[in-house]
Amino acid sequence: MVNAIAAPLLASEVTSAPAAHEHHVSIGVTIFFGALLALMILTLAFEEKIHAKKSIITGVYAIVALLVATAMGLLPFGELTNPWGEAIKMPIYIPAVDWGVITIIFGAGLFVDVTSKSGIFTWIAIKLTK
Repeated sequence: MVNAIAAPLLASEVTSAPAAHEHHVSIGVTIFFGALLALMILTLAFEEKIHAKKSIITGVYAIVALLVATAMGLLPFGELTNPWGEAIKMPIYIPAVDWGVITIIFGAGLFVDVTSKSGIFTWIAIKLTK
């Protein structure tokens, strides 16, 4: 027997409201962007042969994906209301970026760059291998 407190927590008791707008992507679009991802991975594998940096390769593929998605009408433009009720003017490129993650990545890269110049990683490697 389920008590009254736990009943709302059970999956069988939870009902969700139907979505106002369901978004469906065709299989052709999925295959295209999957192929674009595979091509990016292949390009990264041949990074040294084509004399390009990984960051440039991934950046170019990201820009291509954004432009193609915009041309296909997959990205929303105009005013959009997020789940918290805030109205956001689009294009979605800037509001969709998770700036907290970008800041963490940048900070970690800066930390590694500064500390590697001190020689700490070399010292740790020598201590661990002895």
